[in-house]
Amino acid sequence: ITVTMVRGAMTGAIHGTKLELDELAQMDDDVDALHGEIVTYLGQLSQQTLSDKESSRLHDYLLIANYFESVGDLVSVNVVPTGHARRHAKLVVSPETEDHLQAIHHKVCWALELAVQALTDEDATLASQVADAKAAVNGLVEEAEKHLSRRLTATAPNRLVAYRTESELMEYLKRVYYFAKRIARLAALNGKEVHHDESSEPNTNAVQADAPAPS
Repeated sequence: ITVTMVRGAMTGAIHGTKLELDELAQMDDDVDALHGEIVTYLGQLSQQTLSDKESSRLHDYLLIANYFESVGDLVSVNVVPTGHARRHAKLVVSPETEDHLQAIHHKVCWALELAVQALTDEDATLASQVADAKAAVNGLVEEAEKHLSRRLTATAPNRLVAYRTESELMEYLKRVYYFAKRIARLAALNGKEVHHDESSEPNTNAVQADAPAPS
């Protein structure tokens, strides 16, 4: 459910109608309900006699559940309101800006989906690819930031409002990638090395700081 929310987040924020944005936000109710069930189940397991390794894995699974829940909250509490603000201000995101945002969104979705696959398959090799994507994500973010800075001089109406809205969407995507890395890190701790002939996405060599931790 969380991955589906993230897939629809950018198009919803840029083009979504009120109904589409409301439906996106409502999906978080299912995420919250599932999170509650998982936490309850893990709590019951914690009452049993567990080995140190089992206790550690249980703790990791609880953290992972929390990360997924946080991503759902990020979409419903941050991305969706930004989409509504875009509607109310009648902002139109330029095709060039949308291309930059969608490029980041595509890479972040790939990272989150790969983190889920690494977790499901207990594949530490796949998990490492999520962390290795840091340079690619940061490179795309840097390009987008430069583009948005140049757009500040444009004569389009509501330029400052548009800049703030577009910058917020970019920050939200960086946070999603942060959570994807956290999930992948725990998947790597509990997974095994598996040889893959090809990575599903190429790496790039851009270097920049980590995406910020959620507030």
